[in-house]
Amino acid sequence: MDSTSISCLDTTSLFTANWNNKSIFAYLGEPQTREKFEVEILDSNKIFSIPICGKFYRGFSRGHDGVDIGLSKGDSVKAAFDGKVRYSAFNRGGYGNLVIMRHYNGLETYYAHLSKLLVKADQEVKAGQTIGLGGSTGRSVSPHLHFEVRYRDKPIDPQKIIDFEKSQIISGCRLLVDNNKNEPRPLRKNSTHKVKRGDTLQKIAKMYGTTVQKICKLNNISAKKPLKRGKRIKVS
Repeated sequence: MDSTSISCLDTTSLFTANWNNKSIFAYLGEPQTREKFEVEILDSNKIFSIPICGKFYRGFSRGHDGVDIGLSKGDSVKAAFDGKVRYSAFNRGGYGNLVIMRHYNGLETYYAHLSKLLVKADQEVKAGQTIGLGGSTGRSVSPHLHFEVRYRDKPIDPQKIIDFEKSQIISGCRLLVDNNKNEPRPLRKNSTHKVKRGDTLQKIAKMYGTTVQKICKLNNISAKKPLKRGKRIKVS
């Protein structure tokens, strides 16, 4: 199975390092690097599936790390991307019956309040495959799906990468992971970088998960030309 393109991620250890079937958070206590790098949400060879088609009635906010989508008890809940189940169990912290999947770009998706779990930990799953049935288990007052997207435990607003009305990934969306900030943020086409003291093309390329050649082509510059401090250059 091909892996989604991602920079600064060792895909060979993706399903072994920090792989925990017992805890909902796999990176607790893990030291954070100060690097920035870019994660491709979905490449042209991958399939995305909306987890459930239903009324969208609560979004991402402080204290609510995902989105809530209405459903009827027993409705099929599907995996958003290809990946592997890291956690499939009842969670007493409020999620109820919960499935957590890790995907080939390092993202994890959470599917909570299920009435029934249909997959097991360590099981490989395809996008669109039913992983559970909708319900209202855990801290819930009515049947709905609580859906989260995380990278190394950090929550990401799903609406920044998924168009729920059109049931598709937002075109051209990539994710900039900056460990100096609390939340990874989308990086779309035509993003720029402001040159700072000490910046080199090699350093900037590594920061954004690209190459010196691509940056030079985007900006019509030579790799040998010194960068001017304060100037903005295209990185995607």
